[in-house]
Amino acid sequence: LQSAAYFEDEKQYEKAATLYDKGGNSRKALTLAEQHKLFDIMKIISTNSVEEDDPEMLSKNAQVLIDNGQFEKAVHLLLTAKQYEEAVELCEKNNVPMSEELANKLMTETGSGAGSEEAKKREALILRITKLCKRQGQFAIACQKYTQYGKKAK
Repeated sequence: LQSAAYFEDEKQYEKAATLYDKGGNSRKALTLAEQHKLFDIMKIISTNSVEEDDPEMLSKNAQVLIDNGQFEKAVHLLLTAKQYEEAVELCEKNNVPMSEELANKLMTETGSGAGSEEAKKREALILRITKLCKRQGQFAIACQKYTQYGKKAK
């Protein structure tokens, strides 16, 4: 952490943020990255230290990314914070490219939907994801996801 403080003093914020994260001070690393608009570092830190970060901090950093037009990176932070509805909404509103990897992560992470209300929410979210894939011309992904979750391809 002394090295991180040194690099921060020397205004080498990217190195400082990385070292703070590696030293176990993810909160300081994210704060530094936010202050200096180090968007790639914010995403890396948040993705690497899921257990240590709290959803509130991740949401705050996702909002910073959104405010700066970094929608794809914000989606990944929202996923890390388990805010799936918000992540899908951001993808829809800003036409974030839906890759197979992103669709899988969104759909896998939504849980099994044990309760009837949760199952309805999950199904609605899956339908939104597949419609987004279809709208973006990702027909193979949309078809795969429709059939994977028991729907006939549309």
